[in-house]
Amino acid sequence: MDIREFLDNNRCFTSDTAFATFIIAHVTSDYLKGKDDDILQDRLILLLHIRYKVIPRLEGKDVSAGSECTRNFYKYMRDILTNRGRINCIAREIPCDCMEEKRIEAKLMEKVAWCFCCKKEFLKEKLLRCLGCNCVQYCSKDCSITDWATHKEYCRKFGVSSTPTPEPLSSSSFGEPSDLDVDV
Repeated sequence: MDIREFLDNNRCFTSDTAFATFIIAHVTSDYLKGKDDDILQDRLILLLHIRYKVIPRLEGKDVSAGSECTRNFYKYMRDILTNRGRINCIAREIPCDCMEEKRIEAKLMEKVAWCFCCKKEFLKEKLLRCLGCNCVQYCSKDCSITDWATHKEYCRKFGVSSTPTPEPLSSSSFGEPSDLDVDV
């Protein structure tokens, strides 16, 4: 079952802020116990969908492509691919200060991000983000070209650009280097 199917089949839970609070409490507890695995990441993905897509939509907020909710959603989805990003995400979402020590540790870590093609970490400032969807990032033009067959359907379906995405991504299809945001 994919995330969208889960969200659709469980609307009574996923539209409840208490359920989102339960998820982040569980994720935080597991992370502090050293359980940083695929299940934890899947739960973070579920949490981000609920907090930045489902609940804002129910509250009447704009969740269309390019909206603040959607920009934050994609940024946080990219961030949770790295240890530093998971720490910052958990610390931001948990309503207590139990992650403060880990958040301080994260500030000392290098700002890295993940290339969606070669699956390696690079300095965040070196990665380029697709302008079509503003979500996927690559370490090089070669990686974007290699990944285009996989990425193009997603990019065309969820793209935020008003112009069609070129095929394959050209160097002009990249935005600024990836997020250089300040620490949360």
